[in-house]
Amino acid sequence: MTIKGNKGEWSEIYVFFKLLGDGKLYAADANIQKIPDIYFEVIKIIRLETQGKWEYLRNTKIQVINAETQEMILELSAEDFQKNALLLFKKIKESKGSSFSVPETELFMQKIKCKSLKAKSSDKADITIRLHIPEKGFIDSGFSIKSKLGSASTLLNAGETTNFIYKIKGNLTHNEINELNANSKVSDILNPLEKKGHIIEYYEMQNAIFHSNLQMIDTKFPEIIAEALLLYFKGKASKISELIPKLEELNPCHLDHSLGHNYYGYKLKNLLQDAALGMTPAKKWEAKYDSVDGYIVVKKDGDIVCYHTHHKNQFLDYLSNNTKFESASQTKYKYGKIYEEKGEFFIKLNLQIRFL
Repeated sequence: MTIKGNKGEWSEIYVFFKLLGDGKLYAADANIQKIPDIYFEVIKIIRLETQGKWEYLRNTKIQVINAETQEMILELSAEDFQKNALLLFKKIKESKGSSFSVPETELFMQKIKCKSLKAKSSDKADITIRLHIPEKGFIDSGFSIKSKLGSASTLLNAGETTNFIYKIKGNLTHNEINELNANSKVSDILNPLEKKGHIIEYYEMQNAIFHSNLQMIDTKFPEIIAEALLLYFKGKASKISELIPKLEELNPCHLDHSLGHNYYGYKLKNLLQDAALGMTPAKKWEAKYDSVDGYIVVKKDGDIVCYHTHHKNQFLDYLSNNTKFESASQTKYKYGKIYEEKGEFFIKLNLQIRFL
């Protein structure tokens, strides 16, 4: 059976091959630039396939081992993996379709007992690697893989669970509502409302679980995100790095800035971190960072770098410098139109965060 996947999915196999071939995983700065003197030694990669668990141990050669029996079934050179990584990278770059096959890569995958593009996993980790970290020794680390070779991926997915509800203060006629709702852009509803003197203020979140998850960061954090969403949907900014200074200036929680604290940047970075390491809107968040230890980024030139929670500051800066708010489907998630309930007027705005 032919394996097909998109550029992001094939990038996961590319990372698998290249790390085994090169044997080093380099750290990156906030701008996704490799830090030449900071890297982790790759000891082995562990993959859970439908037909069993396999270990790919880097020794003098790459040994493919059945994790259940510890039987070595195959031994290949690092050059075999480097050669196949280079071939796959070329095919990913050349591909024009949304989904494609790479027969040469599939043959090599079959040879090394790799049956699927995505290793079987119940958490957010795309790859599990035993690394040697100088300060901590040998550690099995799970990474989420983000590829610059295909479409930008989401960090926090939209849903009706990510809707924020706002109350519109002031009287509106049905004709005014119909006229405003005829606009396709949410900014063409919000900005005219404010020009007419209406106040749009946060009322509540649609989903109680996501509300509680946000309150794990700060009890006032739902209100902070609500203000950030208003800024975004009014067309003021979309990148997280642009929204942070605007929130600091707006200061919706009336915090004391006399000592120069970056309150809102700190809190927003914590949201990005939690979303990156396991938090989802519809599931109770226990703040346990045990499924993903960081991100691996595949750059457009084929270079691979990582952000490990062991280097937390670089990881947080990477997330805040490389993400943005984005508008998901209004019809699918039922937001962006004025509606009336018991003589009061409301509008819902939706949160989705995507990588640049």
